[in-house]
Amino acid sequence: QDFRLIKNMNVFDNVAFAMRVIGAYEKDIRKRVPYVLGLVGLNTKARNMPNQLSGGQMQRVAIARALVNNPEVLLADEPTGALDTAAGYQIMEIFRGLADRGMTILMITHEPSIAACANKVYHILDGRLQDEAPEIPAAPPLRQPAAAEEPEDLLALRDALRNRK
Repeated sequence: QDFRLIKNMNVFDNVAFAMRVIGAYEKDIRKRVPYVLGLVGLNTKARNMPNQLSGGQMQRVAIARALVNNPEVLLADEPTGALDTAAGYQIMEIFRGLADRGMTILMITHEPSIAACANKVYHILDGRLQDEAPEIPAAPPLRQPAAAEEPEDLLALRDALRNRK
């Protein structure tokens, strides 16, 4: 897997890059990036370079970068593929919370236990979208991730950035 991290930027700057390209204020970046890194469990790795991270940590940096600008739609191709079970469920908890707040998440996975976390599941067979999958057993209830120091609704930040333009 290639997470498209910029090799000469530390974790903080890899995530901040997504905000800088849309013209976010540095004040917002300094507040937002640590919050999102905390969501994915990497707040202590902000100054690490990509070559100092495990594959699972690199995947979580890529997820943080995808979330930092509060997209309306998140495309996630095997978002838990390089993660251990606990970290995978942590990411699913974050995704569930975002979906509950209105974000659309289109996720591709081969892992039935991760698919069970979704509201709807479709199957692709031989390159063709199948009918909606039969109902799969419900995933265990997800616990809410611990609140970061300054919890800020992802959708509220997205709206504030849009209204600034």
